[in-house]
Amino acid sequence: MMFETTTIFILGRVLLSFFLLFFGFSHLVSISNFTKIAKRAKIPFPKFSVFVTGVLFIVASTSFIFWVYVNVALWYLITFFIISALWIHRFWEYSKKDQHTNSFNSFVSNMLVASVLMILSLFI
Repeated sequence: MMFETTTIFILGRVLLSFFLLFFGFSHLVSISNFTKIAKRAKIPFPKFSVFVTGVLFIVASTSFIFWVYVNVALWYLITFFIISALWIHRFWEYSKKDQHTNSFNSFVSNMLVASVLMILSLFI
């Protein structure tokens, strides 16, 4: 039983870290695309905000890999995903079905991730 629990724990940390690294590097590599989205959402200092977000995703990823400052990383991510859902993925503002659907899916995904991270924070 202990082996399976440890294996699942490590696998979960690796998968979470992989996705956070992916999010971080995609923000940095596609900074111009994310900056356009941030400008559209009227986020202050859009390019700087995208850059900082990308770096913080990478920092959060390393936090989970090395299991240091995990609570800080969790609450940064929870805050980010909720703010991102409410500020960027405002599906209720779109009248075109495809834009509404894409934004709704992103909104729900962000809120789902934030919810799971909140639950995880209770066990750390």
